[in-house]
Amino acid sequence: MKIKAFSPMLDGYETEAELTTDHAASSYGRPVLVIDTGDALGTADVALADYRILEATDEERAALASAGYVLADATPEECAARAFLSAAARLERDMIDMKASGQEDQAEDR
Repeated sequence: MKIKAFSPMLDGYETEAELTTDHAASSYGRPVLVIDTGDALGTADVALADYRILEATDEERAALASAGYVLADATPEECAARAFLSAAARLERDMIDMKASGQEDQAEDR
């Protein structure tokens, strides 16, 4: 399955994910959601980062629900809005960095 974080802290991070019991974070046969970095996400991690489903089969969705994971579907509109906000945030950070380094005159020329 493919999921995406909608929390501003994760800047629209998209990742492949798999629900598995074959991970050190899984205990007593309870599955965890493992992303492409190998990190396991608990149900609280998923909720805090506001992960949403981009692609998943019906079986994957059922397994997520059974394991206690609550992930909504990401609509195309939400994905587009998140991409716009991420770009705006990067531009704002760049402007702040330029001002901090004394390059504000160059920033105004852009």
